[in-house]
Amino acid sequence: MKKIVSILAILITVPALATDITNSSDCDNTTLGTYSAPVDMEAKWTANTINLQWYDDANDSTPTNTTCQYSSTIALPSQPTKPGYNFAGWQLRQATTFDLSTLAEYINSGGNAWISRSVPTNEYNNGNPMCRNGYSEDGTCSDAIFSDLDNGEWKVPFDYGTVRGVALCSSTNGTYATTGTPDETGTGTTQYCWCKASGFAEPNSSTYTNVASPSWVFNYDNGNADGCAYRCARDCAYYVIDYSAFRRAVYGITE
Repeated sequence: MKKIVSILAILITVPALATDITNSSDCDNTTLGTYSAPVDMEAKWTANTINLQWYDDANDSTPTNTTCQYSSTIALPSQPTKPGYNFAGWQLRQATTFDLSTLAEYINSGGNAWISRSVPTNEYNNGNPMCRNGYSEDGTCSDAIFSDLDNGEWKVPFDYGTVRGVALCSSTNGTYATTGTPDETGTGTTQYCWCKASGFAEPNSSTYTNVASPSWVFNYDNGNADGCAYRCARDCAYYVIDYSAFRRAVYGITE
């Protein structure tokens, strides 16, 4: 007697999980893992790196530099010693600021280099950070000259010190070399490039002082969000080094 064996094939569908969805990702099955069903989306976050400076004393001008990741534990440096005193812990130091407008007499001085780290979308450099020293591009950001920059930051070394800042791709338009209040939420068509100074370091120093009363200054309309993400940080540094009118606005010099 011949036996007939029936095999029931059970097809199990496991939804694929998409990662790194950006503004340029397509609304299709490859990206979302479905043709019609509702899709739950969850924001992907990366903690900011915060630069820390530890001063052993009020007169200490050479701090110990470390970093920490936001919301993580701070690794304390070695405990300092001072004859006649017991160490009682660390406290926040009164922040000092530098007024860039005091550099008015140097406003026509050209800088020595323009250095930046941008945050391109997948359309450029596969979404990886792009670092530049002038027109020279470093797709790995491995050179030591970029080590103190976060994504979207720039710096320009001058003979009188180094000015560093941040770039912003906003949905708010503006007027060239004019301050304004751009939208910083990252929503909409973020094609408009804005620049702002954030710190100043004395010549031959890597210690930055926060800039007093920094303002966003409009640079240009890139035409699309991808291009702005790729170029804005570089162009902030480029315009600060090469165009005195733009540099004047970034420094807060009104006369």
